[in-house]
Amino acid sequence: MHVHRELSWSMRVAAIILVATALLKLLDSLVRHEYFEYSDSLFYFLSHRQVMLVASGLEIGIATFIWISAPIRQSIALFWFCCIVGSYKIAMHFTYDTKPCSCLGVLGRTFGLSNNQLEQLTWLLLGGMVLISLYTCSREVLRKRRC
Repeated sequence: MHVHRELSWSMRVAAIILVATALLKLLDSLVRHEYFEYSDSLFYFLSHRQVMLVASGLEIGIATFIWISAPIRQSIALFWFCCIVGSYKIAMHFTYDTKPCSCLGVLGRTFGLSNNQLEQLTWLLLGGMVLISLYTCSREVLRKRRC
């Protein structure tokens, strides 16, 4: 029983991080900036603003799913989301898009973080959520085998 509470707590932290980053994206997409009017390098049929809105909606959806689902489903959903975001960020490097990612832009402006620091913070959050999802999944599988 203790393991289940611990797993639930770690996934709730991941859900809160997702909601926080979604809110940062929503706040940033409200800013009138030329960057948001340009097409995204991967999804050329969408503007940067539209990609940010889709990403924030996806984050809120995954956070809601994590909040209401069983632990094994939580971990699969979080891992799936991390794979999508990681793939997008890696693919962006191959497009040679020199504009900085605005995923955490409000945070950067508020605390005076450089684009490099924001990129490192994004990868750190993503890596942490991958570890949480793998930990949750492995602990849940082990718990079920013991029963």
